[in-house]
Amino acid sequence: MSLVSVVIPAFNAEAFIAQAISSVLSQIHEPVELIVVDDGSTDQTVPIADSIDDPRLTLVSGPNRGVSRARNIGLERAKGEAIGFLDADDYWLPKKLAVQLDALEDDPQLVAIGSLMRYESAEGRNLGTAGQPVERKEQDLIARARLMPFPLSSILFRTNVVVALAGFDEELRQAQDLELLSRVASVGDIRCVPEVMGAYRIHGNSISARDTGLQRTATRFIRARLDERERGGDLSREDFARYYRPGWRQSHGDRVQAWYRLAGLRAAEERWLGVIAYGSIALLAGPRYTVRRLLRQRGRGRS
Repeated sequence: MSLVSVVIPAFNAEAFIAQAISSVLSQIHEPVELIVVDDGSTDQTVPIADSIDDPRLTLVSGPNRGVSRARNIGLERAKGEAIGFLDADDYWLPKKLAVQLDALEDDPQLVAIGSLMRYESAEGRNLGTAGQPVERKEQDLIARARLMPFPLSSILFRTNVVVALAGFDEELRQAQDLELLSRVASVGDIRCVPEVMGAYRIHGNSISARDTGLQRTATRFIRARLDERERGGDLSREDFARYYRPGWRQSHGDRVQAWYRLAGLRAAEERWLGVIAYGSIALLAGPRYTVRRLLRQRGRGRS
């Protein structure tokens, strides 16, 4: 059976790191190596990880250099034929790797496979489901960085493909997962396991909850750079920063998305006054966007 490498980048993740590690070491697919890369944590992340006695676990500690560098350090050490990148505040269900590895081995054209993930609060409450099927239309959108169909924590990649693409772009501080997956989609097929294979946590300290404006700017840079490369050129972050000026419609849409996200975070924290306040602002400022998101969440079984 194929060896699977798993990389967990960790920064001040003491609240969740033990569960993330346990979820990997408890996989029914047994040939697993787990590489936890501590990215300069100042809390108890390292002592907790170091206390877990399992020969499959390797702990690498270093200064804080960002999540992309931490993931690439793990990639450099990986020996498995397949690799997954699990965020330290997420976790997997026991059969995840077995199901996804079977799919990779059955289809040589498949270079990465994601899955549905359960949105979960820090306290473990179910907040809905993340992820969607990937067909030809979605594949094209992914390659153009117009779609991130499922969380990075859900994806199992062919290791040689990620290595050939030089891993994560360490110059990016946001949206690195979108950028890598767009490059992966350009060299092979991507699919989704249509069942929940783990949990993606929503909480105020998560990367997805912080600096949402910077994430949107990074996403637009990635798309603009891809467009320029298709035309035979290239685009640096400095050049993009010089000319990029969002219009009123784009800025307004960003604000609506931020208010909707804040309402979701307050729901995860059971701060209902905040849900009402931010949700109402989002609905008044962007009724079409807000209603569409609510209906999509309801269709995915939000509870």
